[in-house]
Amino acid sequence: MFRKMKEKAQIKKEKAEHIKLYKHLWNNFVPAAGSSNCLQGELLRQYEKLRCEAERNGNINWCDDFAVFCDFISKNLTASDALSIQEKEQLNEDLLQIKNSGNYALKFNAGMIPDEELIVDMIAVINDELYDRIEKCIIKFYVENKEPIPYEPLNALR
Repeated sequence: MFRKMKEKAQIKKEKAEHIKLYKHLWNNFVPAAGSSNCLQGELLRQYEKLRCEAERNGNINWCDDFAVFCDFISKNLTASDALSIQEKEQLNEDLLQIKNSGNYALKFNAGMIPDEELIVDMIAVINDELYDRIEKCIIKFYVENKEPIPYEPLNALR
């Protein structure tokens, strides 16, 4: 029983530290509008755009920018030594699932999938565990790279 209490206390402590790091990263590296000028902030900003589009909007506004976000996050985090091979594999699976559901929503919204053929569960990934895993990877990347890494967007994305 004591061991379980210790484990719960450790999990609670880790969650609190994660929230603290997330808030610090968001408040200091993500601008109120537009792209971040550092990689750590841009990773978090694009991740939040993906999560909000799925959870709040059901991917109704999905466009190519969101697919680019998935690729951007994958490319930058998998190139880093901050994540294990298993974390990188899971990250890529999670981002591919988000991208596939977004592209499915795009086809449905464009009328390419008739209402009677719609598979509702495929329109948007609404899975906290999946998004939490991606978020943990971004925080882990930040912990390994606390100094801002300069970032200049190639074009104007959402």
